[in-house]
Amino acid sequence: MKVDFSQVFMDINGNPMKAVGGQNLTLGSIACGVLDIGAGESYEERLHRAKLAIKIAQKYEPIDLKSDEVALIKKLIQTWANSNLVVLQSEEMLEGKVGVGEE
Repeated sequence: MKVDFSQVFMDINGNPMKAVGGQNLTLGSIACGVLDIGAGESYEERLHRAKLAIKIAQKYEPIDLKSDEVALIKKLIQTWANSNLVVLQSEEMLEGKVGVGEE
């Protein structure tokens, strides 16, 4: 599945969310952030997550991910994201839905 990690999260008013430092908050920045959190995983799992974060961070176009990689990112965002808007939009972005956050 191709995923575009340059997609920008929008606030409740439709404005781009900002990260610390003022840059737009992207799916890539959130995905890399949650992949970097270590919380009791095996050594092999930590290596896999680090390699996946590097793969995402070093690409500037949509990249192919396996379904289990997409599922891992979704699970980690649901666990660690503080914003329900980020959870909703990331789910839709990772599924390739257009009109993120719209019913």
